[in-house]
Amino acid sequence: MMTTKYLIFCAKSKLNIKSDYALAMHLQVTKKAIAQHQNKQATMSDNTCENLAEILECDVAILYAAMHAERAKNESARQVWLRIWRTLGGQELLDLLQKKYPLPRQVQLLDVPFQVTHEPPRLTFTA
Repeated sequence: MMTTKYLIFCAKSKLNIKSDYALAMHLQVTKKAIAQHQNKQATMSDNTCENLAEILECDVAILYAAMHAERAKNESARQVWLRIWRTLGGQELLDLLQKKYPLPRQVQLLDVPFQVTHEPPRLTFTA
């Protein structure tokens, strides 16, 4: 799944810039907004998605769907947005971006989504 943090990384790579401030100028937002997006304190607005899509030369609808999936409040809503994202070609775009702008290995390990694959042990107390 395409995350805000990864999309920001791609935009910086494409523009060959390092600072959040420089990217903020391209996206027409504040440096603080970029930091909030990276730290999952805020999600991108539609205008920011449009500017980012222009930089990355991709369909803005894919970014809209990705942002809606990322900010979904429950799992069923998230799954609906992920299905829309895939239908629009989100996976193909992600594959293309990952070839053009691969993340350093240490960052990839941090961005792996956490999934519970088994039920946690139950604690029991005896007197």
